[in-house]
Amino acid sequence: MQTKIEPWRQTEILHELYLEHLPTFNAMYDEPFIQHMIAGDLSREYVSYYISQQRLYYTALARCYALGVTRATTDHWRDFCRGQADNLLRSLAPEDLELMELFGLSASDLDGDDRLPPTARDYVNHIFTAGHESLLSLMGALLPCWWTYTWLTIDISKNKLITPDNKFHSWIQYNSRDDRKGKVESLNSRIEELYRESPSVEQNAMKRSFEVSCRYELEYWRMCWDRQSVDEHSPRVADMENRATREVRTRLKRSTLPPRRVLAPAY
Repeated sequence: MQTKIEPWRQTEILHELYLEHLPTFNAMYDEPFIQHMIAGDLSREYVSYYISQQRLYYTALARCYALGVTRATTDHWRDFCRGQADNLLRSLAPEDLELMELFGLSASDLDGDDRLPPTARDYVNHIFTAGHESLLSLMGALLPCWWTYTWLTIDISKNKLITPDNKFHSWIQYNSRDDRKGKVESLNSRIEELYRESPSVEQNAMKRSFEVSCRYELEYWRMCWDRQSVDEHSPRVADMENRATREVRTRLKRSTLPPRRVLAPAY
């Protein structure tokens, strides 16, 4: 399926990024996990794997937002990052908890391994690496996650691609609701403002971190369909991450900005 829906008001720079990477967002429709979710025949095993990974991913992602607290130079950004970290550490999202109930899953049914599989681990480490460079680069790396869920679910809902008897119907409605859309619009505006206040080296880094995260969002759905194990190796993702990491380090060496303290990996 191909679409050009813009589910929220776009700011100038982010509108350009949206159009540039729209093919990647569209490609998510072709992923088996999404196709079977829309069809309503995604099995219990796949849902269990998805929620297990979400639980681990939220914890790792909270560390990235914690890094944002240290990178922020205003109370607004510190409060935003701290709030996101707190929310992610509390529990699974309400829509995921409802999925567990609908599919008859309990905490004991979830994968007990506390290690992320390669794709999710590399994605989180990419975000953390971006955060080492600047707050703007960190926000660029985090933004595709916000966009993917809201954009995808709004599009599915608007085009009536999912029926009320589908167990994912409430999940789609939750992620596409108006207040969620409003949060994305607010974040878009704040990132746009931060972008305009930042030097060009950070602006370019933000665009690159956004691009890599878009690819990882696509890979994340593939990971869920493959039910990737923690012991598997994914050369495509690893090569992409290594290339992105090398580029970040090169930019840091060339930058005239003051040196930043390097923190431990996120996961």
